[in-house]
Amino acid sequence: MGALLRLLRLLTTFVQALLGAAAVVWDQSDLVMALHFGISLTAFASVLLIAIQLFVGEERRGGRASVPRRFLWLVAGTAAYTYVVVYLGALVRHTGSSMAIPDWPLNFGRLIPPLTGQIAIQFLHRVAALVLFALVVAIVVMAERALRDRRDLRWAGWVALVLTGLQVVSGGLVVLTGLNLLVALVHTVLVAALFGVLVWMTLQAWDGREARTVRGVSPAAHGEALPFRG
Repeated sequence: MGALLRLLRLLTTFVQALLGAAAVVWDQSDLVMALHFGISLTAFASVLLIAIQLFVGEERRGGRASVPRRFLWLVAGTAAYTYVVVYLGALVRHTGSSMAIPDWPLNFGRLIPPLTGQIAIQFLHRVAALVLFALVVAIVVMAERALRDRRDLRWAGWVALVLTGLQVVSGGLVVLTGLNLLVALVHTVLVAALFGVLVWMTLQAWDGREARTVRGVSPAAHGEALPFRG
């Protein structure tokens, strides 16, 4: 796993550098510029996981208790969906749609605004963030119910929920403060931390799934001699 993370860090850093150079030399579309930030998030997550391995040790990363497959898929899917939300947020910025809806949490005083142009882009990002919050709540609920012996995943779920809540609030404050730079930076840092936590939870859940599979295999399947019973 360590080698894979190092390869991912190298590739994402290389692609990030190419996109940055292309943005300077040629005019890039809003979609490509938004992708630039999304790739940087993947690079950050790979570096974070490498750091965790160095401090904790790869052999201690997984827990002893098994993890249901449905939890693994939920966490992995939420991590992937977070990338989509981040991409939409970057698209909001690069299309100049950050103040397309000047109020929050409502949209021009209503639940659903006129879905045209920049307003539609901003509203789509808000809906995506709300869905992300619901997914993280589902992670916490499932962890508390099905993972009583996996304290690491339960605590990580609560950390992810706090980060998601702060992320939603900071996104609203970006609008209410008129794109205050400090608030915008906090908004970016929070989503990077959230993505890192979700990717770490995915690796933890994967380790639990692998451990369960190995324990379920009989000794004979590994070529080990079964004890003689007379």
